[in-house]
Amino acid sequence: MNFKSIIMENPFSQLASRFDKVELLLEKILADMPDIKLFNSGSEKFMNIKEASEFLNLQVPTLYSKVSNGEIPYNKRAGRLYFSKAELILWIKEGKRETIAEQVSSAIDNLSKRKKR
Repeated sequence: MNFKSIIMENPFSQLASRFDKVELLLEKILADMPDIKLFNSGSEKFMNIKEASEFLNLQVPTLYSKVSNGEIPYNKRAGRLYFSKAELILWIKEGKRETIAEQVSSAIDNLSKRKKR
């Protein structure tokens, strides 16, 4: 490729090609990540307190307690509580505990990093 061909190329065609590649990559990422689909579905369902308690398998008073302590994600409009199913799923996943094997592996990784310093 010589200097004239570089100048003569339309930079917008290169951009369009790159944007197409980025779009395909994003579609692939979204296909592999179901949690993101929940946020992008456009028809996100909000649950009332009773539906959320059934979904989480918690008693209504327990759920009210978690709301008042700020332990759970919720929305409040006109004095009513609403819960996003997608946010509740992420909240549950954030509470995942490491298995003993994962804890041991993490400890070994941390120790090996300290030795390298």
